[in-house]
Amino acid sequence: TLAQPFRLTCHNGEINTVATNRNAVSAFSRGLQPPVPGGDLLTPKMSDSASLDEWCEYLMLEQNWSIYRALRLSI
Repeated sequence: TLAQPFRLTCHNGEINTVATNRNAVSAFSRGLQPPVPGGDLLTPKMSDSASLDEWCEYLMLEQNWSIYRALRLSI
């Protein structure tokens, strides 16, 4: 479940802001209307790269952002 490739991004290293990023995504998702099924946008117990990939996918598909904008916000 932690193997690459992901759907949008690949990162083969440590994202040292992962805890902050996950907390920010969690806070963002609590404010969505209608609420996200399950209460969060990120799948629990995924790698830091998988979380980044899921978040960028959400921004691109649901918010219609470019990958460049999504990555600039996230990193």
